[in-house]
Amino acid sequence: MTQGAPANILDIDALLVERSTDPVVARLGGRDWTIRRDLTAEEVIDFWKLSDTETAKSWALLLGSETDGQELHDTLTALPAPVYVNVSRQIIRAAGLSIDDADVSARGGSGNSKAS
Repeated sequence: MTQGAPANILDIDALLVERSTDPVVARLGGRDWTIRRDLTAEEVIDFWKLSDTETAKSWALLLGSETDGQELHDTLTALPAPVYVNVSRQIIRAAGLSIDDADVSARGGSGNSKAS
């Protein structure tokens, strides 16, 4: 739990950072992409804020470089929409940014997560 959080409170910050911090390599478009998994809770929030309006910058947070973020964005936007969505979800899961309903329920939450 985050410092100072009472034991009976669902600590969402802890959920965001309780994951493996080792980077994961994913292959897409004939290229290997190294996806960060060591994001802070603040960086996770920044990722989701940027993901709606500045997608390339959100990918840059996950990849550690603006150039890589733009290149991944360009690769993804060349895909048909349903494929783009599925591939994006896989990258988000690989980064450890998807909190499954079962994970939230196990920690005392309602299990009504919309993240995927």
